[in-house]
Amino acid sequence: MIHWASMACFYLRRDAAGAAAWASENGFSGIEVWGDVPFLHSDETSSVDIKNLISAGRGIRYSLHGPIYGVNLSCVNPGILKESMRQTLKTLEWAGELGAERMVIHPGTSPTARCDVKDMVRKILDSSISKLSKAAGKAGVELLLENAGLRAEDTGYSLEEFRGILEDHGIGCCLDAGHANLTWGASAAVSALGPMIKQFHISDNSGENDEHLPAGSGTVEWEEYGKLSGVNNIPLVHEVQGSEDPERGMIESRGFIEKCFT
Repeated sequence: MIHWASMACFYLRRDAAGAAAWASENGFSGIEVWGDVPFLHSDETSSVDIKNLISAGRGIRYSLHGPIYGVNLSCVNPGILKESMRQTLKTLEWAGELGAERMVIHPGTSPTARCDVKDMVRKILDSSISKLSKAAGKAGVELLLENAGLRAEDTGYSLEEFRGILEDHGIGCCLDAGHANLTWGASAAVSALGPMIKQFHISDNSGENDEHLPAGSGTVEWEEYGKLSGVNNIPLVHEVQGSEDPERGMIESRGFIEKCFT
């Protein structure tokens, strides 16, 4: 299995290079780089930062998570949308230098769950994804959409809508197992998205809140994901934040998945 660490787990605990070094030292194949504060925000990242990160990682692989704080790629406010796209596109500029294999983005949200407004918001997201797909192609990075919608007004909240976005743009998804546990359920997600799943975010929860617990600590039906064809070749990014010791949590999460998926 291909186990990766998530830089988000080291929030205010280690810098980007320190997080990559830990992942390498603890047997993870790669790390998902957090393209936002406090790690590598697009406006504050230099070539020196990237070189230091690569050096600290000692040959591990990289993917990117696009900026999310204040970012909304389906925003009806043109000023916020323009800034969201600027920051996301700028992150892609140094993806090639890093050698990132993928970049994960969130679909954004609507000001209301009204159907007519959500239809308009979907068109905005379609335009954003089209532009980002072209930029990702030039950078040699695979663009993935995460199932980040946890409320009815979020774009891609329903499984049908989320799958439709992927199909319309010919892109894959980063399936967040914790998010799916709060919305669609594991069985439905695997059935509907199967071959479109190109990366996992691995975390658990009680089914009520997005707690980011180690796998096996909540109610996620992990055995359903273990049935997915080719799961052993999909990067499993352990995104454990709801723990007093996230480093230990990632290692525990990896051990659980190794037993569950075999």
